[in-house]
Amino acid sequence: MSEPSDRVLTRPSAEELVTALAEVVREVNGLHERRTLPWPLAKPGLDWFLGEVRDRPEGVQQWNGGEKGNRGVPHRSAVQVSWWTDRAGGKHFRLHGRRDTLMNVFLKDLLCPYKERPPLARVYPDLVFQRVVGEQADYQCLCPCGVAGPPWQLGWMGPCCGPCHDRREAGELADLPARQAWRLHSHSDYPRQLSFSPDGSLLALSGGSRHQVLLWDTARGCLHAVIQREAPTLALFSPTGDTLALVANNGDVYLGTPADDEPRLVARAEAHPDRVSYSPDGRYLGFVGPYRLLLVDLDQGTVRRLLGAERVYQGALVFTPDGRLVVGAPLGQITVWDVESGAVVRETALGPEMSSIGHTLSPAGDLLLLTVINRSHSHSPLRCFSFPALTPEPTLDPLLGDVRYSGAAGVSPDGSLIALATSTGLQVQQLRGRRHVLLRESHGEPSYYTSAAFSPTGDLLAVLLNDHSVRLWPASVFTPTEEGMRHEG
Repeated sequence: MSEPSDRVLTRPSAEELVTALAEVVREVNGLHERRTLPWPLAKPGLDWFLGEVRDRPEGVQQWNGGEKGNRGVPHRSAVQVSWWTDRAGGKHFRLHGRRDTLMNVFLKDLLCPYKERPPLARVYPDLVFQRVVGEQADYQCLCPCGVAGPPWQLGWMGPCCGPCHDRREAGELADLPARQAWRLHSHSDYPRQLSFSPDGSLLALSGGSRHQVLLWDTARGCLHAVIQREAPTLALFSPTGDTLALVANNGDVYLGTPADDEPRLVARAEAHPDRVSYSPDGRYLGFVGPYRLLLVDLDQGTVRRLLGAERVYQGALVFTPDGRLVVGAPLGQITVWDVESGAVVRETALGPEMSSIGHTLSPAGDLLLLTVINRSHSHSPLRCFSFPALTPEPTLDPLLGDVRYSGAAGVSPDGSLIALATSTGLQVQQLRGRRHVLLRESHGEPSYYTSAAFSPTGDLLAVLLNDHSVRLWPASVFTPTEEGMRHEG
């Protein structure tokens, strides 16, 4: 197995394309002798391939090394070339090569083995995604300037929209505009906590085993700062944004700012944190640990255990907008506590076979949304309850597909949209409407979305994926109209 070889070429000549293809083949083959790709490529040959590129505006071609009869050598080389033509007639290519134990689905399609994707989505997978509204599906492009829409509507030119391309050609735009990356990589294993600053300018990724808190600049799509800790640490911004809370793996709670080298210790919870959350007034931290739920008073430095919280809990504690109540979900039920006294205010059962894997309150505090799953881990729909009465509220349409949900639903600050990270894509629907939007990555292998959170300003949605990266989506993607799309770069 070798590192994949991947490169994108914009408007290359035939000689430049052949040279790049030869380099990819050489990198993929390495020093191996069996099940490698020959050069020049054969079946089909280079002359035939160059004729296809010349005559067809878009296409996909793949070469696999070795014969099926070669046994004893599990790895084989494979190279795929995808190309697409922009509005000016320029061709864009992606050359992807890999040497690995390739199953039959990869021998048929190296980049998209499980679902067919058009060449444009293969060449620019980070900028092109599939959007499904009702029964209508189309592909949308996301320019680094922030505008999103169908490629024909944006005059798509490959790495950017038509207006951005024209401004660069005219010398009015030296480089691609702000927000150069919409995929933020954690550089670590799975981060467990996402936290936006109140103004949405920073996004904290934390909880990985490398003992780092990564602060990303959401406007430029680049890393703002790295906070190195001595143990795995969860981080979240206070409601005012002037404080960053850091909760270590042993339960020690620190307060500081992103620039602090030594934040101050304020409390010791003495429990492993699974999830933490801030109260609206910034006084308390809701602390979810194994078989315990804690409230950490950041002003007094005290830790209180919520009554009756001796069972397994999943998801974070959720505070009501006025901060007087807090909601948790043990196995099979929902429980509401009074923050001041820690006493149970109300309980309701979900059913013996059901448990919540994530829950959140609407911004107005009148609806409690739960993503639930049964004990066999099969599909179960989003459940909605009026709050604080906890009576079922069937206001939501069933979401698309038979999926397994993961994590809590994210609700936009204005309460109009719900976002669910699922095993088949990112599902967004209106809170009290009938419009569903399903987004899927353009990468061939399925992307498992694990959690979602809107920024406090409502213009961004951060989604954590199973490859340890975070995808940032502009809110305009979820409320697009066929008219009124305009360039904002």
